[in-house]
Amino acid sequence: MPNDDHVRWSKDGGIGRITLHRPSRRNALTAGMWETLVHLATERVLSENVRALVLTGADGAFCSGNDIEMLQNCLVDQAATHRFHQLVDTALQAIRDLPMPTIAAVDGPCFGAGLMLATACDLRVASPSARFCAPPAKLGLVYGIGETRSLVRLVGPARAKEMLFSARVVGCDEALRIGLAERQSDGPAVDAAEALAREVADLSPMTHRASKLLVDAAAAEVAQQPWMDQLRDGATATSDFREGYAAFVAKRRPRF
Repeated sequence: MPNDDHVRWSKDGGIGRITLHRPSRRNALTAGMWETLVHLATERVLSENVRALVLTGADGAFCSGNDIEMLQNCLVDQAATHRFHQLVDTALQAIRDLPMPTIAAVDGPCFGAGLMLATACDLRVASPSARFCAPPAKLGLVYGIGETRSLVRLVGPARAKEMLFSARVVGCDEALRIGLAERQSDGPAVDAAEALAREVADLSPMTHRASKLLVDAAAAEVAQQPWMDQLRDGATATSDFREGYAAFVAKRRPRF
């Protein structure tokens, strides 16, 4: 089991938190950190009845990108490069595939691989210090289709091209304006993100799971499929519906 102390897991009630904890390098990612993210997203988070997940970074930074020294070792030849990119793709897809709502809490730099992680989440809460950047053009690198698609879905194709072509830094206000972030925090982003996670965690997890599937299908313009109607029609047979309906009639808060 991967266990990199630079990626830390904690849980409080139904709220899970993954913290990138490498403050001396502004939480720059290593291969070991990517491996730990795969483990957390495919095993740990799913086994602990998490209702909402917050992904954040330590000491006022989200993530400054992949560690440059690490890249020198991981990109030594085509075979090693492909293995590293597969690892990154696996981690990002595992985060996208999580059934519960996921929220990136962004303070400070959210560059490169950090931007990949943030856009793999469902929502992003940014503090005034948040700065976003897609810098592959500065390094002569290319994003994969998965992370490119995530960026395009948030900001649109023209804006994504502009960010990739220019490699410029986008501040918090602009990120909110163009759809790169959904909420701004007054203080540390993790506090606002966890408050939002608790709001979410009090509501129906069945609805959240179904809504994620349907919204992602709609964004990808997936043609109408039988499972889509089954999600809607089957909702009334679930314990979540029975509890929600009973709470509505009794004029009390539902207990999902």
